Amino acid sequence: MYKRIMVLLKSSKSTEYALSYAERLSTRFQADLHLLYLRDEGGNAGEITRAKIATGIASAGRRSTTIVKERETNVKAVELAGYTAKNIAAYANSEKIDLIVTEQNELGAKRCGMTKLVETLLNLIEQPILIVNPGKMIQDNDMLGRILVPLDQSIEGETILPDVERLAYNMNSEVTLFNVIPVELDSMAIAITSHLSYREKETKNTTAISLHYLEEVADNLCEKNIAVRCDVQSGSIDEEILAYADQMKADLIAISTQGYSKIGKWFFGSTTSKVMRKANTNLLLIKQRK
Repeated sequence: MYKRIMVLLKSSKSTEYALSYAERLSTRFQADLHLLYLRDEGGNAGEITRAKIATGIASAGRRSTTIVKERETNVKAVELAGYTAKNIAAYANSEKIDLIVTEQNELGAKRCGMTKLVETLLNLIEQPILIVNPGKMIQDNDMLGRILVPLDQSIEGETILPDVERLAYNMNSEVTLFNVIPVELDSMAIAITSHLSYREKETKNTTAISLHYLEEVADNLCEKNIAVRCDVQSGSIDEEILAYADQMKADLIAISTQGYSKIGKWFFGSTTSKVMRKANTNLLLIKQRK
């Protein structure tokens, strides 16, 4: 269960989306809600003034208190000087936060900056981070109705599963377990029919093994009365994840940021970064636990 949820707030419209998700999650989990208002070092840097921060904290606090007033939850609003991963991690760890919610910035430099901040933050904490996409509107009865979980058959890659189980059970979500078989096209090999036939046979065998693995994972979730589907595709890992998420209209992509499989690295570095920058939906990320 999530007992303490923290949402990162700045003076941007997209912050409202992160706050909305955090409010609803805190209500569903009956969790305390921490509103962490971030400002640059120096107080008046950029467009945010101390007065505006104070007003924002008070407004967000009143709004959240109203929304969760029927639950046994507390709302705590805090101003944090220094928009750095180190400061955010220190607060999250000291307050024993269970889930961090932030927004996905718009395309361009700001999104790249957010990606770097999240990547740094994930190296400093054990908690999962929910990155809210402003373009993914909340449907009260189906907030996180469809969750896509890419797995690479590694123990490290399964780090995300306990959080997927918590969310799916409490949000009544359908979970799709997904595996991608990397395919590197060799133009010379493709020209040789016998070699291509061999590769097709190997792909089918690998697909069967992958599907069996996913079905075993699915059995554990089904025991918790969670609806689960399994699917395997081949191709570029990040491209297949993004395309499949769009195809199934996923409300959330949940992945572990580090995972190693027999066929090489999956989520450490490039794949997660690409998914973070290009995804059209919400993301749940967590660092692998050893």
